[in-house]
Amino acid sequence: TQPSSKKESSLSVRYAKDQGFLFSAPLGVAKALITPEKLAYYNKLNRTYFEGSFKDLDSLLPISFSFDQLQRLLNAEVVFADQVSAMKEVRRLRRTKSQMHYSASFNSTDFGNATYEVVVQLNPTRIVHQELVSTKLKTPVIITYIYENEGLMPGEIKLSGAGKTLHLFLSDFEPQKAVSLPFQIPSGYRRAVKQ
Repeated sequence: TQPSSKKESSLSVRYAKDQGFLFSAPLGVAKALITPEKLAYYNKLNRTYFEGSFKDLDSLLPISFSFDQLQRLLNAEVVFADQVSAMKEVRRLRRTKSQMHYSASFNSTDFGNATYEVVVQLNPTRIVHQELVSTKLKTPVIITYIYENEGLMPGEIKLSGAGKTLHLFLSDFEPQKAVSLPFQIPSGYRRAVKQ
């Protein structure tokens, strides 16, 4: 959302690895499907829909993500793993009793000179914070995860940067199940205008 507007919604998520995500609002009033090729959604309240390419998601997010990066973001994994694995050095900054802090610097076409930090909670081990500072971005991109109890999947994800904040409250997010992604735009809906 833009800083001046705040929209929050609890979503159920179905996830099929490397195939897509299906987000559903309560009572089925809205659904969104994200696959490596496309973005589609419909809203029963105003009877609108949108169908476009995966790249149309860029206008909603602080930075452009690949589908693999989006999967890693929603699975609370190292989002920029491709850039980090190409580097020779990843430094462990500090360790506390409950957390481990890692930092890496890299240079890429997408980000220029960048610093990437990841904070990992220990016992249970899970990522709680990621931050990307880049010469090509005006503001840092910050990803924060909040977990319920001892769960390994986040119940809440906050993504901010470039004057945008996306705050997802996730329920029933079970990436390990074999799932289908049933999605069909109801007939009679009008195409939403891309913003």
